[in-house]
Amino acid sequence: MNKKGVESYILLVIITLIVLILIVIFYLFLFSPGTLHKLIPSVPII
Repeated sequence: MNKKGVESYILLVIITLIVLILIVIFYLFLFSPGTLHKLIPSVPII
């Protein structure tokens, strides 16, 4: 595996993780703001 292949693979993994985190946060905001408030007290209840 060459260096360019490794770098693009790592970038793909990072992007995938960011997207998954955003989906989880969006899901928490959309369906249960109370749960999000329990996890992160600094987040105000909408």
